[in-house]
Amino acid sequence: MKFMFVAFTLMFSLSSFAGFKNAADAETKLKTFSSDQFKNKDLKQQEKLEDDIVDSLIDAVEVSVKETQQLTLKKEIIRVAVVLLKQDTTNYGAELVLPLYKQNRAEFLKLIKALPAKEFRLIDDAVKSAAREEADGNG
Repeated sequence: MKFMFVAFTLMFSLSSFAGFKNAADAETKLKTFSSDQFKNKDLKQQEKLEDDIVDSLIDAVEVSVKETQQLTLKKEIIRVAVVLLKQDTTNYGAELVLPLYKQNRAEFLKLIKALPAKEFRLIDDAVKSAAREEADGNG
């Protein structure tokens, strides 16, 4: 019985680790996401795609916070966060990239200024709102 418990625990812990090994892996995965993927999909497929984007963003941000010099990864993270923000009106995409904003605001703002104006406003407003909510609370 003890062996089965240890085996089950080991299998569960290994399967739950889905993070990226490095910035290149994260960047490669993020490049697979686009707004076009949401077209002609039913609600269940869209939700699954959103979940995949969220999981990938969480893992990519974790890598990016550790590997601070990876500007191309940060650009991809921001691009994919915009894809998510366009689809998901809860602004959860902004909350996911908040660690990058807090780590180096000047760099973050420089990266988002390279976006088209509409996308810049979308992510800028959402991230500032998320930061304000984190600092002051919701309400």
